[in-house]
Amino acid sequence: LFGAEKEISIRKEVKCDTCDGTGSIPGPKKKTCHYINVAGHASLEQTTFLGRVRTESVSPVSNRTGVQIQEPCPTCHGKGTENKTVKLEVTIPEGVDNEQQSRLAGEGSPGVNGGPSGDLYVVFRVKPSEVFKRDGDDIY
Repeated sequence: LFGAEKEISIRKEVKCDTCDGTGSIPGPKKKTCHYINVAGHASLEQTTFLGRVRTESVSPVSNRTGVQIQEPCPTCHGKGTENKTVKLEVTIPEGVDNEQQSRLAGEGSPGVNGGPSGDLYVVFRVKPSEVFKRDGDDIY
């Protein structure tokens, strides 16, 4: 009715603590991907009976990063993230109703290749009350 602060626990992808999100064991254990250039894609030109055809693909080794990991992190296996249970503080606005949501900026999954984390949306479910009755936005 009056809003509140609640702590919730969720499982989500977070940056790997062991490798700090790099996907590699600490130290200089990376090299430039031999399949692609630094742009993160491999180009292939073929001459066919229709003419020249150019295709671009993602490297199976570096996955758009341009860097090949020599020794993957033992915790995340080169992914750079791990699935963990985290606790978050959620502000519940006063008068919130079912299916309304609140955005927690920067609390979503980590970005690709060290990018910023996305947003997490919390959807509220309100238990019926024996004391109060809701009529649209009005609470009696």
